[in-house]
Amino acid sequence: MTQERGAEGKNVGRDRDQYQDRIQAWLEAVPMRMRSLAFLRAQSSPVYLVGGSVRDALLGRPAHDMDLVIDGDALHLTRALADHLDAAFVPMDVERDVGRVAWHDAKGVQYVDLAGFRASTLTGDLLARDFTANAIAVPLMPTVGFLIDPAHGKEDIAQRLLRATTPQVFVNDPLRILRGLRQSGALGFGIETGTEQLMRSGRHGLSRVSPERIRDELFQIAELPDSAAVLARGAEIGVWEIVFVQAETSDEGRRIAGRLDGVMNGLKAGANGPLGSYVTQLERHWSAYTAAERSRGTLLKLVAWLGSWMDDDKALCALKGLHLSRRELAIAEYTLQAQSDDRFWLDLACVSDLDLYRYFRAYGDAGLDGAVLWWTTRGAPHNAPRLDLLFDAWFCRHETVIDPPALVNGRDLIVQAGLSPGPLLGETLEAIRQAQVQGRVTSREQALDYARRKGAGAP
Repeated sequence: MTQERGAEGKNVGRDRDQYQDRIQAWLEAVPMRMRSLAFLRAQSSPVYLVGGSVRDALLGRPAHDMDLVIDGDALHLTRALADHLDAAFVPMDVERDVGRVAWHDAKGVQYVDLAGFRASTLTGDLLARDFTANAIAVPLMPTVGFLIDPAHGKEDIAQRLLRATTPQVFVNDPLRILRGLRQSGALGFGIETGTEQLMRSGRHGLSRVSPERIRDELFQIAELPDSAAVLARGAEIGVWEIVFVQAETSDEGRRIAGRLDGVMNGLKAGANGPLGSYVTQLERHWSAYTAAERSRGTLLKLVAWLGSWMDDDKALCALKGLHLSRRELAIAEYTLQAQSDDRFWLDLACVSDLDLYRYFRAYGDAGLDGAVLWWTTRGAPHNAPRLDLLFDAWFCRHETVIDPPALVNGRDLIVQAGLSPGPLLGETLEAIRQAQVQGRVTSREQALDYARRKGAGAP
């Protein structure tokens, strides 16, 4: 914790107008922030911009949330602010007096988080935070004031460095180790040498953190554009062997996670690559939420990463341990099964529409994720055309190959084809669908004739 702060850091923030202008510009970037401040400034309690919001404002980083503290009843004031803005009120933590106001605008969901002091004074509140870069406050009443910076965080921001506020930071909340890894990756900050040593020595405390908190932090790490580097840094510090008892991390995990980062970043950039023809469709697929605010693309990254150094059963067990939803676990299971389906992948040279139908019949839309995972783990460039077969079927010929329209139903087969209720009925309906995919049945009358022959024992 003794690393010297450089000369660049000593000069940061001396020009009062410079940092005030940055903070004012950051506030004005979202009009509802200014409306919020206008309301709050009319109240009796002083309001302070704090934490990551000050850091982001000084760095000129856009953000979707504004963090404020007051010395008073924060929940009561948050509810009043929500009513004033005609926005949603969310009691984030009643015990700690933290509330949230949320609304939608053209940039997405925006938040104002309002909290009471964590300690008896503002300085105590700031020094109870995780990193010095997040331990700065700015008074906002009546206008933007001087930085309140008891931990010299503005100097570490200038050096792009994460430094623990106190040696007890990770003892008080071990999850801050994962948060530090995430913030380092998101901000492009290094981790100060003494802080990394504290992370390493405090990592065993992660075993006491609830699975839900670890899950949420891990998903945020996986959302980063360079998640592979952050996951690898966590392995170096030794956190995954605590979070996942089965952990035996390897370079293979980083390689696979890195390739997925590249694939998804390439799509977002509209790059021409093996998946370039399906940019819009895959972006929509991977941006869909599986549960809460967890996206399908992020889940795929975690499945790939865990599956690279665990067998499928252990990877699923690890995901269950994070308390994922049933839907997420089902997607993960089908994704792993799809990418391991060698009966399909080893014979793609002569793949038929019926093969594609059966593949997606078995795995649903997780077959898309399984295909990308297969290509990522085994992916020589010449394998890319094989992906095109699947994506073309799913995205371009869905009603022909994947889900042909029903020509008949069970009642039709009973009334008009003379079949009896039972297993044969379901088998016949499925056989008709497969015949449609092959182009051998194209009309209702052909479907009924097919069913009659099936009922009579014809092949």
